[in-house]
This record gives sequence, structure tokens and C-alpha cells, in this order.
Amino acid sequence: MIAILSDIHGNLEALDAVLCDIGKQSVDSIYCLGDLVGYGPDPLPCIEIAMNWQIVLQGHCDKASLGSDDLPGFAPARHARQTILRFREQLRSHPKRDAISRFMMDRPQQFADAGAQFVHGTLRDSLNEYLFPESIYDHTKINAIGQLVETMCFCGHSHIAGIFSCDHENNWDYLPQNEISGHYPVQNSKTICNVGSVGQPRDDNVDACYVLWDHQTIEFRRIPYDIERTIAKIKADSDDDIDGDRYRCGR
Repeated sequence: MIAILSDIHGNLEALDAVLCDIGKQSVDSIYCLGDLVGYGPDPLPCIEIAMNWQIVLQGHCDKASLGSDDLPGFAPARHARQTILRFREQLRSHPKRDAISRFMMDRPQQFADAGAQFVHGTLRDSLNEYLFPESIYDHTKINAIGQLVETMCFCGHSHIAGIFSCDHENNWDYLPQNEISGHYPVQNSKTICNVGSVGQPRDDNVDACYVLWDHQTIEFRRIPYDIERTIAKIKADSDDDIDGDRYRCGR
């Protein structure tokens, strides 16, 4: 069985809680779909933990953290921009700087194994394209993405957990995580599972989210963690309270 997680975003409290739950399951491998950094206060400890996992993909925040510019593309997300710039400063003085830098630079953007494809955004745009629930109504978009799916695809990026499924007539449907009880059997011709976010869920549920996959069924796991501790760290490190407070509402 594989544990699949994404969008940790430097939230060590959420990651520790998820790993504690994974330790209670019959998990053989951990796959991460990217975005170890950005938003949260503890990117370096999260990266050091992730360096022990079987598969870690690159997310858009991870890629941005490797650059040298001032992140003009992140201007609307001011807190994300600040935390990525701060990560660069922290990395420069870290004793494992070289190993962490190599690890982050060497991350693949897609992976295929065990009868499934894995990506941060979509198979059409690995880093930047979002697959939202309402994307099923954009037939050009969902069909273009769906054509690249062989059978099963796991993604993240939107922080919204749920399952996109396609019938044999090429009609796509979406099922949010809160309507999925227990194990979801993969039966349709094509399935895309958004595994949600460990570090900053945005589906009105504050609990960290990850997925267990046994090659036949998908199980979403929602794990409570010490949100107030994460918020306290953010507020101690920044005068921007917006991203700290959003952890309390899952948005």
C-alpha cells in the first residue's frame, strides 16, 4: 500500500500528525506530489523528512524556491512570496545546504509506476495548472487533461481533495472527499484523484489530508493536528496574519 500526500507547505505539525497516522497503516512507500515549501513556517525540517521517502515530485513553490529572482509571479500571494524568500535565506546558512539544494533541484515533475501516474498540477502542465471541481464543466480543459491519463492519476496543487472519474462515453464527474465514505473502488475507465493538502487544506475541512492506495481502492485520511501551534509560529515570524488565520477555516 502507498501513502500519497501533497502540498505540505512547511507545516511540520500537520506533517508529523500525518506520519504518525501512516505509521499505523500497512504502508510500504510514501509518495509526495510536491510543494514542500511556501506558506508554512518549517520548510527545512519538512524537506529533511521528505528526503527519506520513495518518491518526491517538484511543485511550483519548490521550483520557485530554487530561483534567484524576487518571485514577481507570486505578487498576489504575498505571504507565499515572503516565506519562499525567507526559505532561501534560511537555506544559505543551513549545515545541509548542499544536500538539500541538490535534492530540491533533482525532483522530477512527473512519475509513473504501479499502474498510475503522479503529478503536482496536471499531466498537461506539471507545475502550474489547477484541476478544480468546476473543471468538469470546462470540457476542453478536462478532455485535454483526461486524454493524457492512462487509467489512474494522482495530483495535488489545488488543496481540494476529491475524485474525478470518466465513464466510457468520455463524460467526467467529480466527487468531493466529504461525500466519499471508506474505501473508494477504482472502477471507471479513467480516474484522477486529488489527494488534497497536508499543510493547508482548502476544502472547508481544517484537518490534514492524505490518501492510501492499495492499487484497487482509494482511502482519504483526515488527520487533526495542532493548528494553533502552526499559526503561532507564522505570526511570530511575520506581520501578515491572513495566512495564519486561514488555517482555522480550511480555506
